[in-house]
Amino acid sequence: MREEIISTVMECLDRRWGQWVSQYTEEMNCLGKKLEKLTSRMINGVIDTLLPQKHIKTSLGIEEKQASSAGFLS
Repeated sequence: MREEIISTVMECLDRRWGQWVSQYTEEMNCLGKKLEKLTSRMINGVIDTLLPQKHIKTSLGIEEKQASSAGFLS
């Protein structure tokens, strides 16, 4: 009788452990994706802020700002 109880408890614990690991993995994957998205936004914002801007004229004569990486990434 004791062995049956221990076996049943172990099965239950094993099942709950598997559920917890699955849920934890899913949450960590979701957080990882959110972190990647946030990091890419921050990096793009920093690069846009740090790169010197130069004005160029389009074929219509309208001035536009364009990020210049000359000298920054070399």
